[in-house]
Amino acid sequence: MTTDQTTDQTSNEPAVVVLDDQETTESAAAEPTRKLAANEHACIDCGVGVPDADAADLIRVDSSRPLNGAPVELKFARCVECTAISERAQELLDGHPAARQRWASAGLHRIASALLALDLIGQPLPDGPMEQPALARLVRHLFEPGASARWVTDYAPTVARPTGRCAVTRWSHVDERQALQVRAGYARALAERRAAESGPVRVPCPEAPDPDLAACLLCGVGAVEVSAVDALKHGGLKAAEDLCWSALVVATPGVIGAPPSPEAVRGWTCPACTQAIRDVGSVGHRACMQSLRTAAKEQGNAALDARLATVTDDGLDTIVSWAGVVLRRRGKGYAAPRPNRVAWAHVAQIKDPPVVDRGDE
Repeated sequence: MTTDQTTDQTSNEPAVVVLDDQETTESAAAEPTRKLAANEHACIDCGVGVPDADAADLIRVDSSRPLNGAPVELKFARCVECTAISERAQELLDGHPAARQRWASAGLHRIASALLALDLIGQPLPDGPMEQPALARLVRHLFEPGASARWVTDYAPTVARPTGRCAVTRWSHVDERQALQVRAGYARALAERRAAESGPVRVPCPEAPDPDLAACLLCGVGAVEVSAVDALKHGGLKAAEDLCWSALVVATPGVIGAPPSPEAVRGWTCPACTQAIRDVGSVGHRACMQSLRTAAKEQGNAALDARLATVTDDGLDTIVSWAGVVLRRRGKGYAAPRPNRVAWAHVAQIKDPPVVDRGDE
């Protein structure tokens, strides 16, 4: 005999209705469970009755009584369909050593529970090999609802359903709430799969107090690319703004190349510029330089990066942020430029020291 890992969940029997002073239960057609026949055990997963002659082995589960905590040993079987699901789960686990290492002894339980959830809502099991991300996605969204729907969940670690019974049909013991949880998990798995297949999405800069500054204050990008999966995990594009954009207040506009002003510059920074500010320790010309060099490296602009490497401290103030360009142009009566599609695209031909578009045209 083998011992099965389980989770705890309570459930109640169908309510007894009293009509004309006689107790009656719901009609037999609606009754989700029945008494076990002689030489029959409930399937540990779907709950259906399995004749002992058809059971390869009985599964022992140690449980306890709900009132006094007295230990009790229960025995279950596994039907043909759920046995096939368990074997498929073992195949998937064997094909992914990383999953076995990550989930340890619980790996088979997690994968099997996810597959059982698919079976519960009538979805086909994955056929053939599965990529690691697809398997992880399936387990992430369907393991918990699948595990909670198993018949044995009502019997361990505490007996919460009368013993000596089984499901009338496969999964008939599952109530609508549990079924909805499984369907919701399946919908989330599908949405994440579509997101993974769709590539990156652009998350635009949030609204700024100054409409002309609705882009990264330093590099000027108007939107940040993130994976569609990450955006989905954060609740969509609007919610993903918190993942991509950081609020910034520049009390002294001159440190980012803007005209001197008693008014602070308020807006947002992209992840790269936010990291540059953190690395340097403050917002200013050094942060602009670091962000610009990072962009040059990422864009493969070796010539620009080499020239920036020669800039001394005295030359740092020649680097003007995108917000500085916008505010300088505004001061001269020019229209504000559009946000950059590429970081620091407002930088003109680089000379020694760097010459930056200050909006003087």
